[in-house]
Amino acid sequence: MTVRRTGSMLMEFVITMPILLLLIMFVIQLAYLYLARECTAYAAFCATRALWSANLAEHQATELIGGTSPSRTAAERALSWFHATGLKADAKPKYSVPGWGGIPGSDTIEDHVTVDLDYALEGIDAVGKGSLSRVTVNYDCPLMIPIVGEIMALALKDEKSEKGSGTVKDGEKYPFVTLRETCVLRRPYSTQCLPLKGYK
Repeated sequence: MTVRRTGSMLMEFVITMPILLLLIMFVIQLAYLYLARECTAYAAFCATRALWSANLAEHQATELIGGTSPSRTAAERALSWFHATGLKADAKPKYSVPGWGGIPGSDTIEDHVTVDLDYALEGIDAVGKGSLSRVTVNYDCPLMIPIVGEIMALALKDEKSEKGSGTVKDGEKYPFVTLRETCVLRRPYSTQCLPLKGYK
């Protein structure tokens, strides 16, 4: 007596395909997070280099009046290429490249980036040659891959904070995870003599 096995291949496909799709989306989300981490490390490097491009008083003054310091601008520019959440047709990009146009997604980048500046380490003069500068960049990276992003957000959710990793920012549709990178560089020259440029 022969046993008919018609439909068994289809049943195996139906059972394994969702699991395979979840694995593929999980790998894509992990790759996205890895690239975001690399971009955050580069943003920290750019922000540290920006400390050398302007007078120290420029950085301190813009922070006091609530403006954007050169270091924060450098970090936002470095991450705006990677940040593509909340794209709107009528949104005006914050940053642009001459001859190319606006950077998509840069209109919301300031809500996702914070920059902590440490002008002088080890008690060395903050503006003199040879002093160490440390900049820490925090980037709230959106988890945009469907299903997997929500699962990772639940796993990474900070129970003590209502606005920490794993939550959704106001006006956004994706949960996020906070990536933190620090860069320490030795200042090759004094910035005390650099002119004030009037950053806003």
